[in-house]
Amino acid sequence: MDKVKRKDYQRCVRENLDNLLMWILLNRYKFAVSPPPPPPPTAPMPSQHSSSQAPQQGGQPHSSSHGDATKSARPNPIGLVGCSSFINDEGLGSLSTDFVTYRGLLRDLMCSPYQKEGWIILATKFRRTIYLCGIDSVEKQLEKENETENQKRLCSWGFKFEQFMTDGERPDQFCLHLDVSLRGADPNEGHDENKEYCCVLRSRLASHSLVYGAEVDGADPTRYNPPHGHLTPFVELKTNKEITTKRARQILHKFKFQKWWSQSFLVGIPRVVCGFRDDFGVVRSVQTFAVSAMPNQCQGYWSTDVMINFLDQFLSWVKSQVVEDDPNLVYQLTRQPGSPNVHCQCLGENSSAVAFLPHWYINEVFATAPAE
Repeated sequence: MDKVKRKDYQRCVRENLDNLLMWILLNRYKFAVSPPPPPPPTAPMPSQHSSSQAPQQGGQPHSSSHGDATKSARPNPIGLVGCSSFINDEGLGSLSTDFVTYRGLLRDLMCSPYQKEGWIILATKFRRTIYLCGIDSVEKQLEKENETENQKRLCSWGFKFEQFMTDGERPDQFCLHLDVSLRGADPNEGHDENKEYCCVLRSRLASHSLVYGAEVDGADPTRYNPPHGHLTPFVELKTNKEITTKRARQILHKFKFQKWWSQSFLVGIPRVVCGFRDDFGVVRSVQTFAVSAMPNQCQGYWSTDVMINFLDQFLSWVKSQVVEDDPNLVYQLTRQPGSPNVHCQCLGENSSAVAFLPHWYINEVFATAPAE
């Protein structure tokens, strides 16, 4: 543990957003909407008694080998693969997407009805897409500044568990680490906690289309078959203190399972592998939890319907507030600690201090491709 480079969460937020935007820029053809097919040569006029069925809400703008979006309020991750590559002569007009963000922010929003923590989210609308980026509140900054060495060590134990479980060298390994730079690394040596492997997904929640990045820990080598179009072979890796009392199990179900379920559910990962450690950081047992079974185990503590509906309503509210389409204009969405209310403020001329869409992205993502 002497050579550990501890995770810088605020820097990771910035870098992860830039990496997500760069991925969008490099794969912008995946967001193009194919032109409509030409009308048939003859089309009978509808009679007075004829009827037509309204198109399903939440139609998917891209064709995908993984199915279309549904009307369900539940997210439907499909992955941005196999999409149309049509872009007209004037370039890409928009991403045909309501929101671009990161999975961690969506997870925190889903858990908000049961949490007292405050948060700050910055929002910018650009070409009809709203970009969301979380930043630390004053309380969160103070909490990190006052973090004890023991608290930092607890976090590092979690990263070390991931390294042990994904080193790819032991015959009893469970997961294959997807970061080539870490595969085969010696778990007895230190490592950089800032390195991670991320996927980009497209999903729909009720009437909202979303694109978001998500860090994944590893995959079951017996189920993983690259290139992956869905995340069912993947697993989440977690650590928790050994469960020795009824109270400790209640805390696990009430708080930990809530976050584990929401972040796994958002990307379709079906299993969480947890290492239960002692007070010295030694993992004494490993247990696999089915994500689909967590809600039944936690009845009375939290409800998936409440969490999903809150996220749906929040995104609808954001659409009604973030109306000016200007990549240099920032709205600040704030929830004070302990308050159920969320406030929106347009920062106007003060936006430049917190604007988060980089100029290279604004200038290039919708630029016309050069003629060959």
